[in-house]
Amino acid sequence: MMIMPTVFPYDVTSNAFQLDISKNIITLSDNVQIQTDSYHFVSDKAVMGLYDNKIRIEDHFKIKYMDQIINGESMELDNNNNVLTADYVELYFYKYLLEGRKVNARVNQVSMRDVMITSCRGDNKIMYLKSENVNMYPAYGFLVALNSVLYLYDVPVLYFPAYFMGDRRYSAFANNSLIPEIGSNKVEGTYIKENLPYYMDPKNNGSIQIGYLSNYGLKAGFQHYSMLFDGQHKSTFGLYYTSKYWQGNLKYSVALFKEEVKEKYFLSFLFNNEAISKQVSNIYLSYFLKYNELINDQIVSIQPGYEFLTHLNLDDKHEVNLSLEFSDIEENHQTKNNRISYRADIQTNLKYGDISVTNIAGYFRHIYSSNKQFESIQDNIEVLIPISIANLSFDYEHIFNFFGSSPFYFDMYQIDSFDKIGMGINFKMGVFDLGYKLRKRLSQDYYYFRKYEISIPYEYCMDFIIYWEDVKKEFGISIRI
Repeated sequence: MMIMPTVFPYDVTSNAFQLDISKNIITLSDNVQIQTDSYHFVSDKAVMGLYDNKIRIEDHFKIKYMDQIINGESMELDNNNNVLTADYVELYFYKYLLEGRKVNARVNQVSMRDVMITSCRGDNKIMYLKSENVNMYPAYGFLVALNSVLYLYDVPVLYFPAYFMGDRRYSAFANNSLIPEIGSNKVEGTYIKENLPYYMDPKNNGSIQIGYLSNYGLKAGFQHYSMLFDGQHKSTFGLYYTSKYWQGNLKYSVALFKEEVKEKYFLSFLFNNEAISKQVSNIYLSYFLKYNELINDQIVSIQPGYEFLTHLNLDDKHEVNLSLEFSDIEENHQTKNNRISYRADIQTNLKYGDISVTNIAGYFRHIYSSNKQFESIQDNIEVLIPISIANLSFDYEHIFNFFGSSPFYFDMYQIDSFDKIGMGINFKMGVFDLGYKLRKRLSQDYYYFRKYEISIPYEYCMDFIIYWEDVKKEFGISIRI
């Protein structure tokens, strides 16, 4: 056994080693264990340079980080330059498995060649993507798979120039879809929609939407996302056409401080689920326009709008949001008003074993140019309880103070003086999930929504989702991998 804490920034153990002074290397063999503060490297053979602070693993290896693992056949780790190269690697990214022939990882970018992406487990993979290249951008929290073909039971089905996975704050991920979405609602009628992503570079990408709505006919358009100055400046621009009218939107946001998540270990982003990572404290200034946008079943135009938003993490359990917004609004081509909106809330996140408790205490105030206004002080508490075969959720919203009204229908969802309760249950049935959610007034038999959802299969390969919302009479079918 050998331990060398004074020479290397990690502990090294093995059952056998050989020192070669002429080459300034140490060859380790037989159960090699390399331990840093966060990572655990395991292999049967490794070569370490005495002075260049490099590790070369020439056999099968594992990198263990928390409860996840990277497997590969050979690897070189250059600690001086924070560069890792590896061959024939299996990498778990959130719930997905990525198998790549060659991996090159740096602090700000990871690239993989000849990659297979799937969430299936076992040898029989129902659905997967084969990609020529995959690039990961940890600073932005997403990856893009280039020149990809979707396979179903080993049969090629669709080709995608680009497909995105990861953090939805920075690009077109919210609308990213491999399979068209089918459904119906009161405003659009029966519809079929497909969003096809496109990629220019990590700071410029978007999606093209093509669909048919029974109430509006064909719909086609695009939504483009871009970033400047390492993500401090973000913009989005969308333009859509239907047989009845044009729709469009524009938003430009500036973060006053650079959003940096300081990681002590440069590999950690390979494992982290960036989609649910905690928001960084910052101050944001935004300018936005909307034209004939569908908001809460109403056609809304905002020309222009301005927003000042502050997000502050007080500690690991408490965060504060403050916002001030001015907007010039037109609803359904009839009602026009200027609106000044104030909002302040403090959120508390607590954990009791597996039980999560979130409490949001908030203040809202809207002032309209027609001399109407409303004010609300309220508190919402939500409890999430995982049990053996189901996940349970309960929430309660209490209104401490309320007065006023609004000239607009689309923002009436905030103008409600009734206490509310909500609950949800998601049964894990092995081959499918069965979910039910509702929200209603505490003192009346009035429901805001009742939603039923079936997801097949559960947690692997793809999510085939069917849902029915009973209050608004909305139906939908979608497939996600």
